Amino acid sequence: TSSSGSEVARSEHPRPDWKRDKWMNLNGVWDFEFDPNKVGEDEKWFESKDYELKINVPFPWESPASGIEDGSYLGTAWYQRNLNLDDSWVADGEQVFLKFGAVDWFCSLYVNGQKVGDHEGGYTPFEFNITDYVQAGDNKITLMVNDEASYGKDEYPALVGKQGHNAPCGYTHTSGIWQTVYLEGRSSTYMDYAHANPDIDNSSVQFDLKVQSDADKTVTVAYDFKSVLWDDEKGENIETGSTFSGTQQITLKAGENEVSLDPIAITDQKLWNFDSPNLYEGTVRLLDGDTELDNVATYFGQRKVSTEKYDGRNYEYIYVNNEPVFLSGLLDQGFWEEGIYTAPSEEALKYDIKAMRDRGFNMIRKHLKIEDPLQYFWADRLGMFVWQDMPHATYMNAKSYGGETPGREVYEYALESMLNRDYNHPCVIAVMLFNETWGIDHNGQKASDGMTTNEWIQHLYYKAKELNPHLLVEDMSACNNDHIQPTDLNTFHMYPKGYQSSKDTVADRERNTYPGSTNNFWGGFQQESEPWLNSEYGGDYDVSWCFKYQTDIQRQYEKLNGFVYTEPYDIEYERNGVLTYDRRDKIFGYEDVAYGGDMTILDLNQPNYVGVD
Repeated sequence: TSSSGSEVARSEHPRPDWKRDKWMNLNGVWDFEFDPNKVGEDEKWFESKDYELKINVPFPWESPASGIEDGSYLGTAWYQRNLNLDDSWVADGEQVFLKFGAVDWFCSLYVNGQKVGDHEGGYTPFEFNITDYVQAGDNKITLMVNDEASYGKDEYPALVGKQGHNAPCGYTHTSGIWQTVYLEGRSSTYMDYAHANPDIDNSSVQFDLKVQSDADKTVTVAYDFKSVLWDDEKGENIETGSTFSGTQQITLKAGENEVSLDPIAITDQKLWNFDSPNLYEGTVRLLDGDTELDNVATYFGQRKVSTEKYDGRNYEYIYVNNEPVFLSGLLDQGFWEEGIYTAPSEEALKYDIKAMRDRGFNMIRKHLKIEDPLQYFWADRLGMFVWQDMPHATYMNAKSYGGETPGREVYEYALESMLNRDYNHPCVIAVMLFNETWGIDHNGQKASDGMTTNEWIQHLYYKAKELNPHLLVEDMSACNNDHIQPTDLNTFHMYPKGYQSSKDTVADRERNTYPGSTNNFWGGFQQESEPWLNSEYGGDYDVSWCFKYQTDIQRQYEKLNGFVYTEPYDIEYERNGVLTYDRRDKIFGYEDVAYGGDMTILDLNQPNYVGVD
């Protein structure tokens, strides 16, 4: 992608897990203008305006790839482009939807000078039905965006994550459009989702559908799936011999419907795991007699995640498909030099998964960012577990008894949107609600919603479990000894200074990890038997030495179920990555010290390896 924005980038379909045939990618060069005085609406820039700048969508305006590269501006900006539609888009019965992967933070859409609607939220997808606003031939799309979010800025409730250098360990901000914009054609009866609920113990899957219908009617759901395994050397899927297909009748009422299909038996089921990432790819269709109302290409994995006690121990491990798994993970924050939050290409999203997998890691903790869905697609295909962090919001604690907490509303909207979007990704096995107490006051008093801050965290745990019962949920990725219950995991952070400090830290944690212990828990809460894992460690030292000795120390304890090293690549001012920021290899030098001269970072990530104390 040229920095001037002269080339169209990110032309691929953004959702291989939910794809219709009729679609149009709208990435590329858009007209652009900053509006620091917020005069655009009053002056009706959506009707007539000579825009002075060009921006390369979907890159945020802070990024070099956008062609703008303004890292200091927070405020209002305007995007505009022409859209040419042939007659098929506006034929009778056709609905036209304009879809945005993510826009940070608030936006208003205008089509041909008419306002269509608003959206608030920076990390998850949304859409507008623009059927009544477009015509065959030329159309004009205008988007006003406002982003003034900043860590600790409660007067602007928003999710911030690691955006902004004023945030803890923060980096360059991301504003405006930062994921793909595209057009999609549908009929007036269509599916919003088809959530797959695998039951590997009974070799079956059950689908929950959300359907929008234009009238009361009975329709047929037709499904057809086959198991495949991606061959990266050949660049193609290999069929692995398990198929299922069939139909079921459902009754719809006009408007929104949530429908549960009956369980479907799968003969010779193929399970998804990090080392055997079998997927079931296929289609789900809606039929009204011989008329096809909707047809979506999608996929899912037959995967089960749970926690269980192993071989008489009094603590639990994470189990995948009824077998314990050791997690060798990395803290992946999702930044790129060229695009900040936006990867320069689909290949870049794939590379980060493959490069770490090739080094023996089997998990990434996607840190304080809801990522481009294409990366989860490649984690599904290549085989990589994902722990998914939620970005924290501003203004989540009541400032007085019964006070408002608008940050809770935007957080819950994003949580629900994320879990709905990523429901069918088997790679995602856990959700972390908060990180290092950022944005959280455990002493926070009761808010207008009737909940204290801790009660709200408990509410979020149960909400996440209800939205997707196939995931583990952690209350807090803790560095302040402040887990609360309930939580499915007991993780800790470790950034000590030196070998002995690391050794003492891990030994103390191990001694004090048992049912009933208050270690790593806040205010009277106690451990139960949750799996014990490290969820961050490392430091800005010699990376090869730091990774080696801290990994050695932790892996001496069989109670430890896994680790998360910070991080897969350098970011801006940080230099503790396995790779550089532009994804070049670093020299670890293990081959010069290990017997035989063939040791690599891969050896430290195996289920069993020889370490030195």
